[in-house]
Amino acid sequence: MAAKLDPKVGFFLACGAFNEVVASQKFPGVANARLLTMLRKALPLRGDDGEVFNATNFFDLYTGRIAVPLDYQLPLIPELDDEGAKEISQQLRDQFFQISKAQMLSPVQAWASLTKTLFLPEEQRDRFKEILCGWGDFTAQELAALPSNEAHTPYSVSASLTSWGRSFPDES
Repeated sequence: MAAKLDPKVGFFLACGAFNEVVASQKFPGVANARLLTMLRKALPLRGDDGEVFNATNFFDLYTGRIAVPLDYQLPLIPELDDEGAKEISQQLRDQFFQISKAQMLSPVQAWASLTKTLFLPEEQRDRFKEILCGWGDFTAQELAALPSNEAHTPYSVSASLTSWGRSFPDES
């Protein structure tokens, strides 16, 4: 079952029902004051038209039949020139070296560890290795060529680095 999502009908019905309760802000039977406070601060998932998502909307979202509402999407990468791409490259490189240094890993050890959590096509992974090692910088064209889904943007590459860094035990 590892890495396999296989929700059943009841899951989508429960998501829709919970979302409707959050929208109504009526929580009968919730006695825990802390939970009640958290629920009252919660906002329901709504479509771009402002309508509260129901079970069908959750299913459509899961299957890709509808897009994620704009309010919940990551911001688009602004138009970048090569100078901006160079800055992103340096930020990623700095992040890689900070984590490596904190864990006392050589660049080779750090890269071997990172590749276990980095999901990029081989040619992009090789180029990313060059970037992190300081053998070059991304160009604006290379950044634009990254797949547009959120799993492969520079934001998520940075998030992968952050996640990788958190995978080490805290020695403090």
